[in-house]
Amino acid sequence: MRKVITITALTFLFCLFLSSIASVSSAVAQPSSSPAQVLGDARLSLIEGDVVLQTEATGSEWGAAVINTPLVPGTKIWGPENGRSEIQFFDGSYLRSSANTEVDITNLRLSTSGNVIQVGVPQGRVYVNHTGSSVQNSVFQVDTPVTSIMSYGPSRFEVDIYGDGYTEVSVLNGSANVQGQSGMTTVAAGTMLSMGSKQVAELFPIRYTSCSSSRDDPASRAKYDKTTC
Repeated sequence: MRKVITITALTFLFCLFLSSIASVSSAVAQPSSSPAQVLGDARLSLIEGDVVLQTEATGSEWGAAVINTPLVPGTKIWGPENGRSEIQFFDGSYLRSSANTEVDITNLRLSTSGNVIQVGVPQGRVYVNHTGSSVQNSVFQVDTPVTSIMSYGPSRFEVDIYGDGYTEVSVLNGSANVQGQSGMTTVAAGTMLSMGSKQVAELFPIRYTSCSSSRDDPASRAKYDKTTC
């Protein structure tokens, strides 16, 4: 009888041990309850000149930018008269900024409801090559003082912002939705939209492009054409 009781007790303890391991494993494997996660997956992929950046950690201080610096929401990049930079994002999209341009990283988010890349450009000129995403409702958004430019699929576009916030959006490929005080306007390839704080959006055929499509060739991305952006 004693032998049976001992074996039964050992069996019970062994089963209890296996149950505790299963519980721990389940807890470890349990995914985050949040359907989205904030990504720090953007980097400075090209720098020319005295580009500087500011982060939440540095406060109001600006420091020299370094190639491959990881960028997170809250980071600001400034290129002075001789400064140009390129930011590469987690989906392969990238943004190039010209001299005298500020770019603020506002939101980088990967979500089952749609990936979001959002930047603010208070002044200057940027060129965006948006690769698009297979995740529905994904967007690449550029905010200026007077408008928001949203790309929901593969596209290439330029944004020029002047001192008073006056904005010009030139779509080179694909399309972009531009939101202003007067509503939403879809800008097709080959078209430029201009908008001011007190001006209704106007559409024109593109008169020029400051960033040629040849710059999207990997062989030409290693340097900037100083006559363009």
